[in-house]
Amino acid sequence: MSKDRIMMFDVLRIVAIMMVVLSHVGWFYGVAQQSFGIPEMYAIGLYESIGGWGVFIFILISGAALEYTYGTKIHSPVNNFDVNGFMKKRLIRIYPVYLFTVLLAVVFGDGILSNLKLSELVMTITGFYPAFTLAGVPTTTWSGTIDGIGWFIGTIVCLYFMYPCLSKFLKENGISGLFTIFLVAMFVRIAIPPGFGGRSWYWFPLSRMLEFSLGIYIVQNGYYIKTINDSILIKFCSDLCFPIFLVHYFLQEIMWKIPDTYNLNIITYVFVTMIVAYIVYFMDPHLKSIIEKYI
Repeated sequence: MSKDRIMMFDVLRIVAIMMVVLSHVGWFYGVAQQSFGIPEMYAIGLYESIGGWGVFIFILISGAALEYTYGTKIHSPVNNFDVNGFMKKRLIRIYPVYLFTVLLAVVFGDGILSNLKLSELVMTITGFYPAFTLAGVPTTTWSGTIDGIGWFIGTIVCLYFMYPCLSKFLKENGISGLFTIFLVAMFVRIAIPPGFGGRSWYWFPLSRMLEFSLGIYIVQNGYYIKTINDSILIKFCSDLCFPIFLVHYFLQEIMWKIPDTYNLNIITYVFVTMIVAYIVYFMDPHLKSIIEKYI
């Protein structure tokens, strides 16, 4: 039996995705249009900060939602938490819909299909494109040329693998455990080689486990508003967040190059993004059912 959904988690997930999309729209659209009157160097920093905090909230809520759903089983004396089943469910939740959006990006992306490199495709579909960059594989960008937000897939999958250990560690050590994780994450952010563009810390899982662990800690200690989400609209918007996150960036790059469309009417971009995101949302359960037949 599934647990009730928490209003706070769903609302924050929606806010986080809006911040991420706003940051990318601001970067593409605002800077090109004189940054809405803001000096360019300040505008770039503003948009990156908004997006960065959006990613922070999204990862935090991911950790909180997992602990809310699985924490009781992990810490049960009978130890009835199925790690293999948990990871299978997580991977099926992430990869089918992600690979579908990669397919859309390849087919409709400007010049991607005609210039598609097998190495680029393999690195992108794994979700670990930046890891290849850090390992010294020659690339043109740290986030991939097919879908610029694909880095998040590899990061969140790694955090999912780490979740059972992090949950137990925080349960046994409390605030001192969270502080230890903070020190490790900060050390990693400082020590990790910068990689392409100096952004390796941004995607590296050990540097991101702080916000993920903070979400776990918040739920373990009951530091959240426990109001149940009974709103069908908010549930739908929350469920639509991940599809929006997956499609908004490559659609931006496509529409950016269409004359008199994206540059002049940002509402068109929002409309197209919502339509494509809904198609992905609709396809998601069908894709999962197909994959589950073979796994």
